[in-house]
Amino acid sequence: MNALHEELIRLGNRILSLSRSELYLSMRFLDLALSALSFDLNLKTRTIATDGVHLFYNPNYLASAYQDDPIGVNRTYLHIVLHCIFRHMTGRGERDAEDWNLACDIAAESILDSMEYPCIHRLIPDRRQQYYDSLHLPVLNAERVYDRLQSMSYLDKMGMKKEFLSDDHRFWQELELS
Repeated sequence: MNALHEELIRLGNRILSLSRSELYLSMRFLDLALSALSFDLNLKTRTIATDGVHLFYNPNYLASAYQDDPIGVNRTYLHIVLHCIFRHMTGRGERDAEDWNLACDIAAESILDSMEYPCIHRLIPDRRQQYYDSLHLPVLNAERVYDRLQSMSYLDKMGMKKEFLSDDHRFWQELELS
């Protein structure tokens, strides 16, 4: 391993450790979940991803995202942890992969948007709230959101994808194959 590669690993691990610590200080009840994933530099992802065991990151994305918006990195970290808690990566079954991925992202983001911890807090954009309202669901879990997505237009789904996409789900497909 060369010096640059080692430095990128140190940087990525440092950023993710800072994010995890900030989340832990506000949400100690999530201690085990927050510390369950090992951090791994992985250039197969352009952003950040999980397979339920590892938190994979692209160092360029992570450094840039952290510099621009540390709260956004915290949100993405917790978003991924929520995917693990709810076992989104193994729950697709026979469902359409694109719609399932979107439903999981909407479900995770709705939880984040309902939490008022300063380390993840953001104002909910009107467009996002309109999407939540359009689903007509009291609780936005992935299964129910997926069912609603089945009756929506392609354009509506694309708009939702732009609004809710947070992480890369490519490693979920590998889990389905194994």
